[in-house]
Amino acid sequence: MRRTVRTLWLCLAAVAPLSAAIDQPTRTLIAEGHFKRALQILEPRVKANPRDAETAALLSQVRLALGDRDEAMRLAELAVKLEPANADYHWRLAEAVGEQAERAGILKQFGLARRFKQEAEATIALDAGHLDARVGLLVFYVKAPGIVGGDSKKAEQMVVDIAKLDAAAGHLARVRLLNETKTPGDLDALFTQAAAAAKTADTAYQARSSLMNRHLAATPPRLEQAEQQARELIKIAPTRLGGYSGLAIAFATADKFTELDSVLSDAEKAVPDNLNTYYQAGRVLQTRGIDLGRAERYFRKYLTQPAEGQMPAHAAAHWRLGLTLEKAGRKSEAVAALQEAVRLNPGFEQAQKDLKRLR
Repeated sequence: MRRTVRTLWLCLAAVAPLSAAIDQPTRTLIAEGHFKRALQILEPRVKANPRDAETAALLSQVRLALGDRDEAMRLAELAVKLEPANADYHWRLAEAVGEQAERAGILKQFGLARRFKQEAEATIALDAGHLDARVGLLVFYVKAPGIVGGDSKKAEQMVVDIAKLDAAAGHLARVRLLNETKTPGDLDALFTQAAAAAKTADTAYQARSSLMNRHLAATPPRLEQAEQQARELIKIAPTRLGGYSGLAIAFATADKFTELDSVLSDAEKAVPDNLNTYYQAGRVLQTRGIDLGRAERYFRKYLTQPAEGQMPAHAAAHWRLGLTLEKAGRKSEAVAALQEAVRLNPGFEQAQKDLKRLR
């Protein structure tokens, strides 16, 4: 299969931030996925001091998570201009460049690919132990065409280098390489080894979260194992939503509605400004065609507040609500929901197809 730069950026978007902390409370909010809260803190700071490089870099990360790519790029460029010797700021810029490339034409993508590589390499030159940049380059070497620097041998070497710096990160990097190259491997074992070797809660969380998702995605789903990992995630970080969402998916899959109601309540108490557990439970029920009234309530609940960064957009929730209403035999309401999905996201091709099908 021909490798494209566009595919590269879709993969780079999944590289999780592991940056060192200066403004630790705000960085913690961002690391835990509380982007809306971080936005409320950072925007006033930027307005008060436009030349604060740290705030600009942090706000760039938040804006990227919330989908404002242009502003994320501007802020990252500003941070690098103000403090060119800061490795984290170069990595923020590399991420912003990668996201910009997603919507760029093919010719512009080549230039952005080179710029991504340049910024990631600058990050490592300033901080040889910067794991984010190393993982980013690993994915780049696998996915980028050779004309802009793709190199499978360098990708393999990067996994080795990461493992020397951090054993747990090395296991996770090996998983990334196997996934990106579609090479068979014992991913469950690698995630388990990463969790055992993790030196930080963030790395342990990443490994267990990935393992939970593999259990949930298995055919058939390994629900007991997924539940175990989800509960471990909640122990590690009770104010992060991942473990609660995993439990919601597992319980919705198993028709354990009493347990489902309980975890939805717990999640809303722990993270009141992120209702992704409702979306995920509704998605499972809608896909299975089970308890459609409950699924409808969950989607409508999700739509009562703005979506958190990196969570399903309201367009996706309206689309799934429309499919739920269709299965319930409420065609006119389903059409209205699909129309709203397309209005919110005119480029939502699947919603367009379903709307055309129902009309």
